[in-house]
Parts: sequence; C-alpha cells; structure tokens
Amino acid sequence: MNNTVLISILISLGVNEFLGFTDWLADRLTRWAARRWEAKTGFDHLEEWLEDLEHSPGRLFKVLSASWMLLGTFVNVERLTLNLPSL
Repeated sequence: MNNTVLISILISLGVNEFLGFTDWLADRLTRWAARRWEAKTGFDHLEEWLEDLEHSPGRLFKVLSASWMLLGTFVNVERLTLNLPSL
C-alpha cells in the first residue's frame, strides 16, 4: 500500500513537471503572497518576486519558493528563520 502511494505521488510530480501546471501555480501563489505582504507592510514586492521566480531553476523549486513566500504571510516571520547559534 505504501509503495503504491509513493509511486502515485512520484508519477503525479513527474506529470506536473512536464505539463507546466507548476509554472502557473507558482505564479498564482507568488501574486497571492505579494498581495498579502502589501496589505501587511505597505510595500509592493510583486515585480521583484516574479523576477526572482523567473530566474529560479526547476519548476518544483519555483512552487516551493512561492509557497514559502506565502507561508510567511500566515506565520510569524521569526518562526520561519533558523535559530542557529552564532560562533
């Protein structure tokens, strides 16, 4: 059962990689995140973020980056940073 779930997830990720759905999703998530950040801070980051997204390698990485930006609008930013000890 677990192998079937894993295989189906991998196949769906592969299909998304080739069909371009991920590009559309990353663009929509970035636009949504920029609107929410603008409402929170008053700064418009849309053009910068879309340019960064355009130069990002891989389609799945773009979706992960856009999701991370969107997550920052829902979660306190301090919780998203790594609290590593300084040397």
